[in-house]
Amino acid sequence: MLRKKKVQMTETASAPVPVTDVEEYLKGIRFQEDDFEFQHMDEDLIDTNFASQSFWKDAYMRFKKNKGAVISFFCILLIILLAIVGPNMTPYTYATQDIKNQNLAPRVPGLEKLGILDGSETVKASGVAKKINKYISNKKTDVYYWFGSDSLGRDIWTRTWTGTRISLYIAVVAVLVDMLFGLSYGLISGYFGGKVDMVMQRIVEIVNSIPTLVVVTLMMLVLSPGLTSITVALIVTGWIGMSRIARAEMLKLKEREFVLASRTLGAGSFRIIFSEIFPNIFGPVITQTMFSIPHAIFTEAFLAFIGLGVPSPLASLGTMISDGYKNFTTHPYQIVFPLVVMSLLMLSFTLLADGLREALDPKMKEM
Repeated sequence: MLRKKKVQMTETASAPVPVTDVEEYLKGIRFQEDDFEFQHMDEDLIDTNFASQSFWKDAYMRFKKNKGAVISFFCILLIILLAIVGPNMTPYTYATQDIKNQNLAPRVPGLEKLGILDGSETVKASGVAKKINKYISNKKTDVYYWFGSDSLGRDIWTRTWTGTRISLYIAVVAVLVDMLFGLSYGLISGYFGGKVDMVMQRIVEIVNSIPTLVVVTLMMLVLSPGLTSITVALIVTGWIGMSRIARAEMLKLKEREFVLASRTLGAGSFRIIFSEIFPNIFGPVITQTMFSIPHAIFTEAFLAFIGLGVPSPLASLGTMISDGYKNFTTHPYQIVFPLVVMSLLMLSFTLLADGLREALDPKMKEM
């Protein structure tokens, strides 16, 4: 960029000549080579990064700066990996029962020599705390339960990661319901407006007024109790939040110039909705979807805790927490491990959603 330093003029300041022609005025000015100089010669002041990157690259750079979201992302990947391979890492299945091995404390090969997870637990009897090891007292030197065993002699490690599969299944259902039904419903309602929007929103209010617990109970009267009834209950009530987000974004964008241009060029309504407007609300949609996942996981755990979860012997994190709660005072390890896994799963999805919200929302970009 050039900046003017000084100007030499033929006219004297004491006797100015009226200027009637711009060209004549410019001819009366003599510019020298040293009249101008470059500004901002320092290369550090030139933004060569932001100007050359796309929106998604910029969002990725902002997401990478959020350490909590990045750690949560890798934590979710680790939990998914353990949910896939974890049940196959031991010789037990989630339904295998062995009453002789009931209520055994966690024992991991290699750590028992260090005194960590060696199968010992402290039991209180008549107000006196006593440390015992059932593996040694029962001469089970070649038996290992990495997370311990429950009151029926089932392996908690295998059941924990099998239950994580159920929670991840619930998460996938929540994502599909939000993306396929809730998003489409909200976009169509907001775009057409008028009587169509009024009727569709009254339906939303009616469905939202019915508690989820009532819906699940009704589903169990019609369907067999289990994962199917929980899935149907999430499908019936889980799309409300996404539809409202999509409708609000549609009302904000449908009168913009690019929508008017598409309509003028003859684009159809559904083409405008899903090809023109939807890409512009992708950030809020992804954020709302990520926030709906921990809510769905918690819903399944809550229903399982009150006895409306998957039937035995199928395991879920909610049913394991419910079973471990009964023996919490005597064998706390039975509830600690599934509770920690579910807490990490919900916390990771929440932090990941928060990181995606900051990365995909241009309004939150640091100036």
